[in-house]
Amino acid sequence: MSLLQENKYIDSTVVEEREYQLNVCRECKDKNSLVILPTGLGKTIIAGLIAAQKLSEGQVLFMAPTKPLCEQHQESLQSILKDVKVRLITGENLKPSQRKEVWSEDGVYVATPQTVANDIKKNRYNPKNTSLAVFDEAHRAVGDYAYTQVANAYLKTSPDPQTLGLTASPGSDIEKLREVVENLEIDNVSIRGEWSNDVKPYIGEMDFEWREIEKPIEMVLVEEAIDSMQRDFLDKLSRYTKQARNMKPDNLSKKGLIEIQKRFRRQLQDGGQGYHYQALSMVASCIKTAHMKNLLTTQGPESLNNYIEQLEQDTTKAAERIQRRQEYPKIKKATRNIENKKLKKTSEIVQKEIKQGGNRVIVFAEYRSTVDNIVQTLNRENEVDARKFIGQADSHGKTGMTQKQQKERLDKFRENKFNVLVSTRIGEEGIDIPLTSLVVFYEPVPSAVRLIQRKGRTARDGKYGRVIVLIMKNSQDEAYYWKSQRGQKKMYKIAYQLKNELTNQNHREEESQSKLNRFT
Repeated sequence: MSLLQENKYIDSTVVEEREYQLNVCRECKDKNSLVILPTGLGKTIIAGLIAAQKLSEGQVLFMAPTKPLCEQHQESLQSILKDVKVRLITGENLKPSQRKEVWSEDGVYVATPQTVANDIKKNRYNPKNTSLAVFDEAHRAVGDYAYTQVANAYLKTSPDPQTLGLTASPGSDIEKLREVVENLEIDNVSIRGEWSNDVKPYIGEMDFEWREIEKPIEMVLVEEAIDSMQRDFLDKLSRYTKQARNMKPDNLSKKGLIEIQKRFRRQLQDGGQGYHYQALSMVASCIKTAHMKNLLTTQGPESLNNYIEQLEQDTTKAAERIQRRQEYPKIKKATRNIENKKLKKTSEIVQKEIKQGGNRVIVFAEYRSTVDNIVQTLNRENEVDARKFIGQADSHGKTGMTQKQQKERLDKFRENKFNVLVSTRIGEEGIDIPLTSLVVFYEPVPSAVRLIQRKGRTARDGKYGRVIVLIMKNSQDEAYYWKSQRGQKKMYKIAYQLKNELTNQNHREEESQSKLNRFT
């Protein structure tokens, strides 16, 4: 009898028996575990299988960072578990007075960590009767995030706690990953990837390619004008800090400028002189100018035009300094006449995919203004129906999407009511995006975590998928692309390093216990 059939809480007619999921469950049995598994391979199902093993011992708590993700998990868990009530607890669907009563019942609870932490603090929820606590997107369990508060209370209160962390992207910072391990008291790491023998039958073939785009001469000329301003600003900034003396427009680090800005602000708070205000204004001009260049070369002239409009509403000295430059009116005029080659290439790629039978495409872009430009351009084509997908916050006078609107849009995308979803980073993590035949990166991302999350939206469930990354030559795009590629390799290397550290530690503890047993 298989693991699925022998557990009375699992609906074996709903859950497909996958070898890697069963193997991970065996590895995690009765251990505090961190499961690292690519997007689309069923981390929720693994959590459900482990939960089914623990339900006879007490409640199961399943946490996820966002309400929409909690709703998706609640639906998934309810479908695979039988004779079990899976409850969704949020600050919206239940009043505080109601939640205290609900928490006292048996079953599975799905909630955001903020709700759980608040209910523990207000004595509405006592985790002592919880047999398993699941932390989805477990790489967030660092610092003062609510996961750490819940884990601390749970591990102190429960007589026999078990934690389960789930993530597709643990990150490439070994110290942060060690912090996750410490906060969740992890003693086992289970890792699976495309290379794993038990995973290969369920992974679709993925073609990953990058396409370089030549800058039009008009863009190069505007870029040179922006660089001219930046050289002068950096020269003036170097009078306030030696760190700026080696900075050049062609290799400028925005991170370095922000570090200078933070240092001047600290000095000002510590009773700095009047020149600190001047220095802060100058570094702000440098940051704004660098942003102008990056918008032009990575997003396109439309995005720079939008930023120029915002700049002209900006009354700070930093913005006024840019507008007083002789290059500024030339930049403003010339930008209106630049062809957006990246936008054109995006349209060509998407059109070809749809005409060849691709049913769903996702285009990721960094900025909302870029998302709007892409949607407008794509919808000029007959066979393309593109819709945007953005976050909830309002930005520059424009409203975001409510959670209800986000859910409705994803449902319609899943039902093939339209064929192209153009998304900001909101679509990368914490939301169940339907399977697609093609993912387009309008620009590369510097983060390995975001790279994995974006490309994980295709080639799932054994189906073929493609990823195309657009790169503007001689721009920030190139640096970001290679940074994320290196980070991805480093991430898995670090994950295995951590796994080995825990394995060796467990062996040492077992040996020590064995010696103690012989002695006693």
